[in-house]
Amino acid sequence: MKRWLGISLWAVAGLTGFAIITFAVFVWLLLVPSRTYQKIGGRWSSAAETSLTAKSGRKPKYLVPGGVFLRKAVAEDITDFQYLGPRCQ
Repeated sequence: MKRWLGISLWAVAGLTGFAIITFAVFVWLLLVPSRTYQKIGGRWSSAAETSLTAKSGRKPKYLVPGGVFLRKAVAEDITDFQYLGPRCQ
């Protein structure tokens, strides 16, 4: 490839891509609230969101099935929960 001031275009493209990805990760970490998980029983957990900004009122809780990486909320605004066992007995 052509060199401009001794820098190849591949190096410039790589550094630009790295900068864009780093910026996107930084923005994602600031905007997406983190969740703290509390084990309920079986493969179920309760999740509470904690944001970086102060908010008044109660924190919403979510019911999430077990999973290490992909946890999707099944129900939200949970006030109380009780695990009944694997067969609801």
